Amino acid sequence: MYANHLPGAQQKRLWQKKWPREVLFNGPPIIVAGSAAVKSWRDPIFDPWMFGLATAACLWLIVATLVRVATAHAEDQKDGPDVIHEGLYAAVSTVHTMLSEWCDKRKCGGDIRATFHRVVPPIHDPREIEQIINYAGAHGEGAGRTFLVHTGITGRAIRNKKPLVMSSQNGTEEQLRTELVSEWGYTEAEARKLGPGRYSAMAVPVLDRSGQHPIGVIYLDSSDRALFERDDVVEIVGAGTKAISDFVTKRY
Repeated sequence: MYANHLPGAQQKRLWQKKWPREVLFNGPPIIVAGSAAVKSWRDPIFDPWMFGLATAACLWLIVATLVRVATAHAEDQKDGPDVIHEGLYAAVSTVHTMLSEWCDKRKCGGDIRATFHRVVPPIHDPREIEQIINYAGAHGEGAGRTFLVHTGITGRAIRNKKPLVMSSQNGTEEQLRTELVSEWGYTEAEARKLGPGRYSAMAVPVLDRSGQHPIGVIYLDSSDRALFERDDVVEIVGAGTKAISDFVTKRY
């Protein structure tokens, strides 16, 4: 079965979680059983058997509901984005660490970052991508940000369905942001929100099992202006991103 799309980075809303449903479905029987017990207690002709059965049923339902709510809450925790995407973060972090160690020994590359964006459905007509894990190699969070698919190297990699490299030779940060507007489809406001010093980047799209639709894109960047033009770096990134792509298509 082909993957339709990857889960997002946002927490589920209350109505999407399992434990509120358990409360909703099991609440009415508890109310009915409790009402029956109270009515039996207040009845002028007190029937101890009826009162005992109603009370026992009410207590039984309360305990069963608590157990079901606790179980559902635990399942909700497992369905959280941090848990769902922890394997993906580990895979991206591994590739980031390998590349960083390689570059450290060869005095190339600086403050390399790596992350993963998913295509926000529908994947057959992508409009947005969403960063679903925090950056490996940076203290900033990042997960949960969305970008239009017509902007940036990630959006272009999604549209073209092939890896892309950006290497800027501009001398100042202002010139770099001007390039992002003129060459990569950002508005000036969008360009100002991006992190500083990202003079080179690489984006590798991940296709679904059919090989027809992009479902995500692996993104790396650095302050080194020509890092991703090096053959040795491209070879390492190529092998690492292939492993990530295999993981994504099998995991999701």
